[in-house]
Amino acid sequence: MVDDVILRKAEIRDADVIYNFICRLEGENPTQTEFDQVFRRNLTDPDTYYYLAEKNSEALGFISLQIRNILHHTSPIGEIVEMFVLPEYRDQGIGELLYWNMRDIAQEKGCKFFEVACNIVRNRALDFFKGLGLQQTHYKFTERL
Repeated sequence: MVDDVILRKAEIRDADVIYNFICRLEGENPTQTEFDQVFRRNLTDPDTYYYLAEKNSEALGFISLQIRNILHHTSPIGEIVEMFVLPEYRDQGIGELLYWNMRDIAQEKGCKFFEVACNIVRNRALDFFKGLGLQQTHYKFTERL
């Protein structure tokens, strides 16, 4: 399956597909207008990377990476912020393909650490990242404002 899958940088024309993926990932819908504003701005940010996994021009998955300079690491870190693979294409290596592509970018950009934020209710995703060798080293606390 993965042999037929290509990865490519997301473009403005992909906004609707990625919006749908994000809505499915989060279980709630940001407004399309707000999403489009953030998506357009981030497409021009040199430290934000959006990639799609496609087969026969059909989007099967999406991943985003942000690179930031963190004081306590004294270097850039790469963080996967969003990742989604259509349910019917899971367990076929697409998530790993997306993950390793982002990890390679983080290494090329000189990141000392590679991190993933994952909601605690996503047991399959947590197992997926642990299976790739990532270790849970932090807790993240969130408050909706």
